[in-house]
Amino acid sequence: HTPRPDGYTFPEIAAALREAAKVVKRQNPHAHLSVIFHDWAVVPGLLFVRQALREDQAAAAQQQLEGTTTHAPLSLAPDQMVLMDVLFSPFGAAEAKRAPLASWYKITVLYAYQHALVLLFVVHRDLSQRLARWLFPIVCHVLCALRLFPLHRSVDRRWLVATPAERRIDKCYIY
Repeated sequence: HTPRPDGYTFPEIAAALREAAKVVKRQNPHAHLSVIFHDWAVVPGLLFVRQALREDQAAAAQQQLEGTTTHAPLSLAPDQMVLMDVLFSPFGAAEAKRAPLASWYKITVLYAYQHALVLLFVVHRDLSQRLARWLFPIVCHVLCALRLFPLHRSVDRRWLVATPAERRIDKCYIY
C-alpha cells in the first residue's frame, strides 16, 4: 500500500486505526489496548474511540434485548487513552467553558508556529524539497528572534540540531 501524497481524511485515518485495533484484538482478545494521540492525530483518534464505544454500547443493548450474555463481541475500544497537545477538551463544551483562556501571547505563538509549519510543508510538497530544507532554519531563527518559537530552549531545540532537515520538515505534516 503506497501512501497518498495528499494524505488521508480524518475518517479514513479513523478507519485505519479501527483495522489496526481489529488485528491486535484478533491476535489476543484480552490484549490491553492503549492509544496515544498527539496533535492533529487527536481528531481521527477520537473519531475511532467514539465509534468503538458506540459499537460496544450497541452490542450491549442488543445482548440485553436478546437476553444473552454468553458471547461478548470483540471490543475495539481502548482501555487507556492519552491526548497530547490538544486545544479542546475531550469531555465536551461544558468542560471547555471552565478552562482558563489562553493569553494573547500564547495564541500568537501558536498561530505563528503552526502557520510556519504549514508553509514549510506546502513548500516541501508542492514547490521544492531543497527550498524547504533551506527555509526551515531561517523560519525557525525568525520565530526565535521574535520570541514566537514554542519549543523549550534547552531540550526541544536540540532536536533541531540533531535531526536532519528532511525529517524535521516531514514532522510538519498537516494530516
